[in-house]
Amino acid sequence: MEKEKYAEIRGMEKMYAAEPEFSFWGIFHHIMFLQAEIVQNKATSELEKSVILELENMDHTIRTKLLFEGVSLFYMAGLEAVDGFDIDDNPDYEFDPEKRYMVIDYANNAISFYCREIEVLEAEKRAV
Repeated sequence: MEKEKYAEIRGMEKMYAAEPEFSFWGIFHHIMFLQAEIVQNKATSELEKSVILELENMDHTIRTKLLFEGVSLFYMAGLEAVDGFDIDDNPDYEFDPEKRYMVIDYANNAISFYCREIEVLEAEKRAV
């Protein structure tokens, strides 16, 4: 997968700095932190949901913190490991611009939601 696929995600340079070969969100298997809140959209003054997820890969060497803004249809089955975590363009985006991205655990269905924007807040690679 090419870097252009994630070009519209703010802060991706942090992910590529931590892991230059990064190409797929499926490397993340552990939700280390989750925060959901309702915030006021600065542009429209409307209230909307945002979610912060901190994720770690299987061998605990890569960790990232992501901010999802304009979250809708949020579903979480529990704090179990995700297996098949992915962020993808919503194929129905042209019909509903507030649902730009689909975030889903396509293997276990542990978490899923739509969002309008994504930002990589932090990314780090740790020594084994």
